[in-house]
Amino acid sequence: GNAVLMANAAAFGVVLVGLWRGVLLANDEINKLRLAFEADDHLVELEEPHDPDGFHLFLSHVWKFAQDQVATIKSMLGTMLPSCKVFLDVDNLQNIAHLETHIKESELIMILLTRDYISSKNCRRELVESIRIQKPILVVAETDPQKGAPTSESLGAELSLLLERKQIDDVEEAAI
Repeated sequence: GNAVLMANAAAFGVVLVGLWRGVLLANDEINKLRLAFEADDHLVELEEPHDPDGFHLFLSHVWKFAQDQVATIKSMLGTMLPSCKVFLDVDNLQNIAHLETHIKESELIMILLTRDYISSKNCRRELVESIRIQKPILVVAETDPQKGAPTSESLGAELSLLLERKQIDDVEEAAI
């Protein structure tokens, strides 16, 4: 009876120590991914965004093609630069009517350009508002055709179709 209890307690202790070591090793690995200054190894920390409710980065994308890529970008930034506040619609958008407000609250707009970006009404709203209020824009084009890599022909065809159907106004056309 007591011997079995002692053996189980010892086994539990060994497992607990192993788990603790695993947690410490995982924490060390995560810390290796953190951005640090080369000169003194101090971790990089961003100042708060200018808007107290704002974000450092707004990720603009077409769900159909880029949902997984932007989720990875947000996750990696969270690991490498935890002070970076990233807006991602599935995490932060409460009301689609506030889309332009979130653009205003963000420091930088990153567009993950794929097919159907121009065709997306909400992507156009994000682009037009970014240009209207002169937000810095970083465009990253998808290169994998399986994930919606755009071509100049596909982007031109999207724009032509929108113009033909009169689904785009002069402001949107100028922005594109």
